Amino acid sequence: FFFSSRRRHTRCSGVSWARRCVQETDFAGSAYGLFLSTLIPKLEVAAALTPVLLIPLMAFGGFFVNNNNLAFYLKPFEYISLWKYGFQSLEINEFTDLSPELLDCPLRPYPRNHLQEQNFQEGLWTNIYALLALGIFWRVASYISLIFISKPKKPNLSLPKNADQEAKVNYNLVQEEEKNNYN
Repeated sequence: FFFSSRRRHTRCSGVSWARRCVQETDFAGSAYGLFLSTLIPKLEVAAALTPVLLIPLMAFGGFFVNNNNLAFYLKPFEYISLWKYGFQSLEINEFTDLSPELLDCPLRPYPRNHLQEQNFQEGLWTNIYALLALGIFWRVASYISLIFISKPKKPNLSLPKNADQEAKVNYNLVQEEEKNNYN
């Protein structure tokens, strides 16, 4: 767990901030998975489509490509990627207010202006609130898709046409059996 390796805040540690960021990312990610599972009816199709939908969002979130290098027509995908907000919040937690001794350590060769090079425009709380909003949005969208898209088969609860006659016959047979048993 790399991002929680030091104390940063006076009131709480970097570990608790990293835990909070990971919890919010998990909340939003599970909501996104729930939404995909309500839209895709078959497991085989879901297994084929999920990487196709997730890897571009990871790339636009800053994992593979710096956000400065994205083309202008791909910028909107950056804002719907939940990995962007999780990654940014963990990076801000780790690299804000680093002491110069840690920056000069040969085991941690980070540039002094790492956050500026990454072009992070949102703050820590903005990222956490964005993850919370995305989680709520995907959960509401999955509920709506369950209502309108997913049509479960309704069970047939009506009785057969000759059910009354069969019930009378069965009742008469039970009555006759009871009479025979007592005699």
